Amino acid sequence: MIEKLTLKKLKEYGYDEEDIEEFKNDETKEQFLFITSEKAYWATNIEKKIYSNIDAWRKFYFRNEMQIYFPEENLDLIPEYYQNRYESYIKEQREIARTLFNKKQAEVDFKEKEIAHVKEAIKVLKEKEEHPCLKKFTYKEIQRLEWYLNWLNGLNIDRSTQKLEVAVEEKGFIQKPLYKKHPDMIGLFRLPSEILKLYSNTCLTKYEYKTIIGFGKIPFPSFSLSSVEDNKVILDETCLQAYAKGFIDGYKDDLVPFIDTPENRKEMILVEIIRKGGKGFVAHKIEGETIYLPEEMYESGLFEGKRYKAWHYIFDAPLSFIDLFKGKDENSSQD
Repeated sequence: MIEKLTLKKLKEYGYDEEDIEEFKNDETKEQFLFITSEKAYWATNIEKKIYSNIDAWRKFYFRNEMQIYFPEENLDLIPEYYQNRYESYIKEQREIARTLFNKKQAEVDFKEKEIAHVKEAIKVLKEKEEHPCLKKFTYKEIQRLEWYLNWLNGLNIDRSTQKLEVAVEEKGFIQKPLYKKHPDMIGLFRLPSEILKLYSNTCLTKYEYKTIIGFGKIPFPSFSLSSVEDNKVILDETCLQAYAKGFIDGYKDDLVPFIDTPENRKEMILVEIIRKGGKGFVAHKIEGETIYLPEEMYESGLFEGKRYKAWHYIFDAPLSFIDLFKGKDENSSQD
């Protein structure tokens, strides 16, 4: 169900007073409210609407064409999840192959790839002793992927229409993002183990996404936000927007070295993701008060935006970087 957003409805559906106050003051405020797997709400000030139940879950998992997440809490959306990923794959293959593109073969290839990827994800989840960061996953997560695998194995492609028979709701809510978000869990499990291990140790669960006016959801390093909380300070909108502007500017950097060769590009990307370390938010004490400066918040955003972008180069072509990661593992073991 989709309704007009009102403060009365927000209160009726269970949003707390603090959330309702934010909806009064923040024109970009969007929030998902989970009650049960069958009862959930997505309220959006941008659209002035409240989505309920299956419509809310659809908004939560399918944010836009770059942010499609596995619907683990509502498996009724599995067909739409597959359809979204399928359409993205077909579009990509059509752009690559051009006049040589064969849609029938691409349909078969996508299904086979998806099955292989899900099998690998299940395998990785079961090998928890080799991936300490994945200990939080329980039997239920594995079971959900196994259900998805069973669904995939029983999926039939309609050859007469060359289209999957899946009812997909109108996607008018899709907005073009300012950056490409890192893959979800299933996407990450497609990476070679060496790359997955490093990403898990450096980035996984270490970003918090905050909605910033004019920028949408922007990733902030969790450790930096924790340091702000430790100082008992609330970052004002000016600082948040300065960080967001810096992040987007950093993300736009193509990371091209002065002497541009394939090896130098790889080295530069490796520097961004590993060797430059972290960069927290710098706090200043002025007359006993802790403050953060917008210009320094911008620099922190610029720093993190470049790192975030560097990882995308690896996600897009992991096999091109695998030797660098293997070399890193070997060096670490020798140390």
